[in-house]
Amino acid sequence: AMPPRLTYLDLKGIAEPIRLAFWISGVEFEDVRVSYDEVKAMRAAKAMLFGQVPIFEFDGETYSQSAAILRHVGRMTKMLPGFDDSHALMRVEMLLEGVRDVMSLFQAIWYDNVLPRAPDGERPIETMLTPEQLAATQRLVNDVYLPYRLDQIETMLASSVGGGPFVNGADASVADVSVYALMDGLYDGSYAKGVRKISRDAYPCIRRLVEAIEALPQVREANARNAARYEAK
Repeated sequence: AMPPRLTYLDLKGIAEPIRLAFWISGVEFEDVRVSYDEVKAMRAAKAMLFGQVPIFEFDGETYSQSAAILRHVGRMTKMLPGFDDSHALMRVEMLLEGVRDVMSLFQAIWYDNVLPRAPDGERPIETMLTPEQLAATQRLVNDVYLPYRLDQIETMLASSVGGGPFVNGADASVADVSVYALMDGLYDGSYAKGVRKISRDAYPCIRRLVEAIEALPQVREANARNAARYEAK
């Protein structure tokens, strides 16, 4: 059988936790990278049910929606607990939603817009933020909303099972790699323009999780491989 195929832009973005689950578990997959123009062409050809990447193909079927793909890949890679351990599963699901709460803060900043891209792939002119509105959004995200949401994740990790470093103890889940991918962009300031870099010292339990993921040989290898690819662009 062909390995599953993940198609996304040639950047980390919302597909990175999915890739990380594959890399960490050693489950084979095809990591397809496409350009914005290719995504536009795929959208015009109606090749994506929800009009966006990532898309995920296996057993002759094509699926969309990054959260659904991540959970499915979590089951494939044993990085999502089963219903036989419902408390562990709930903790992973809670943390995934906590990460999604953080990511939702950035949409207006990513698009300079109240709304995401329109069906034609363009940003609607009528709801573009003025420079003043964008600056106010960035200020409130930096000073109020982001610390509030990261405090919640820190508190959850502080009470993780077996003393961590992950939400369910020693074994990384799809939620843990989602925190790692998020913080990777917040530590270096690349996640959203005008969002200040977060100090690694600000959230010790988050830092411990990130460093535990970073220390995995499969992640070190993938990061080294991809750093060269991103720098070459």
